[in-house]
Amino acid sequence: MLANPGIIFSIMKLTSQIKLQPTPEQHDVLLRTLEQANGACNDISKQAWDNRIFHQFNLHRLVYKDIRERYPLSAQIVVRAIAKVAHTYKSNRKKQHSFQLHGSFPYDSRILSFKTDDQTVNIWALGGRQRMGFLCGERQRELLEGGRGEADLCYIDNEFYLFVSCEIETPEPVDVDGVIG
Repeated sequence: MLANPGIIFSIMKLTSQIKLQPTPEQHDVLLRTLEQANGACNDISKQAWDNRIFHQFNLHRLVYKDIRERYPLSAQIVVRAIAKVAHTYKSNRKKQHSFQLHGSFPYDSRILSFKTDDQTVNIWALGGRQRMGFLCGERQRELLEGGRGEADLCYIDNEFYLFVSCEIETPEPVDVDGVIG
């Protein structure tokens, strides 16, 4: 039940796509980070399947310590990996799930931040945080200045992108006098 049923929330979620501009060294570190994170997802998935534990909280209790010891990942990356695996099992528990080593990986505000004024991003990777530039259009920059949610780090055609969930207010409907189409 809403606290104030007279208020209608008009928030819309859009995705802003930005292209990261890593140095060659940062490119290699980001690629290794994706490989380690998705490798951890595969191990988490195997343990979830073998133990028939699919809910995030219970899965966290089962695998967190082991994954932290076996992978050079930060605590929050491990938490995001557990959440990624648990989310996939919500819709299908008929077979064990696997993850591509260069598949997308979710980041949140604890391991990713933006500076839109100089178009840089601070992202956690193996060996620590990396600051790098990014490219985006004016509309994407406007979206990034609003509320941001989770972002997916994606590796597409040898380039890194962030697909960022952004919240904006729903625009007012436009009155149309004539026929548009």
